[in-house]
Order: sequence, then structure tokens, then C-alpha cells
Amino acid sequence: MKLDNLLSLVDQRWHEAFLRFVETGEAQKEFLSYLDKDARAQKAVDEAFTAQAAAFENLARELRTAEAEPQKAAAAANDLRARTVTASIVAALAETIELPPEDREDALHKAVVAIRAAVGPEKRHELTAVVAQLNRATAEKV
Repeated sequence: MKLDNLLSLVDQRWHEAFLRFVETGEAQKEFLSYLDKDARAQKAVDEAFTAQAAAFENLARELRTAEAEPQKAAAAANDLRARTVTASIVAALAETIELPPEDREDALHKAVVAIRAAVGPEKRHELTAVVAQLNRATAEKV
């Protein structure tokens, strides 16, 4: 409900006190006495507080959505990256096994040189572990 509509339910001399009460929760005894006796003013306070509660709920919902969006985007990016890497590995290995043995050996040698140039010494241990994991997984599945 619009503020003007709420104020129309409150005696004009209490508008300022009503606004302060709705915004801060603070009120003078005189205003509280007025509220106790005026059903329309009580309705205005109730509707104002209901509107505030709804606004807080909407804000909370938006904040939860905003927090979730970066996580969803990061997860989607990681998933796309993993699928791209998988497709690249599969394509490279499928092409490699189709080569004649002497060309395969040459291609693998060139790949090792390129990989060593691309992967720094600090990551070579991880690279060795990945190749070993691929070797184990391939052997298990065959």
C-alpha cells in the first residue's frame, strides 16, 4: 500500500509520529495511546509493517540469488572447461593411435617437448601424476 494511502488512515496531527514509528519503531506515549484507540491507525501500522516485512523478504531473496549466481557461473565455466579438455584429450589420443608407428613416435616426442615448454618445472610432478592416472584409468577400462 502506498504511503499516502496509509497516511489517510491516520489522523493528520499524528502523521509525523506515525512515520517515525514506522521507520524507527520509536513512539511517544501519546501516539501509542492514540494507536490503542484508533482501529484505522492500527490498520495503517499493520499494513506498513507488513509492507516492510515483504520488502525485507524480497531483499533477502535477491541477495541469496545474487550470491548463488557467481557460484553457478563458476561451476558452469569449470564444467565447460572440463568438457573442452576432455574432448581435446580424446581427439589428440584418437588421432595419435591412427598414426603409423614411426609417425606416432615422432608426434609423441614433439608433444613431450611442447608440454615441457608449456608446463613449468614446478608443475611437472602434477603432469606426471595426470599421465599416470590416465594410464591407470585406460588400463582398467580396457
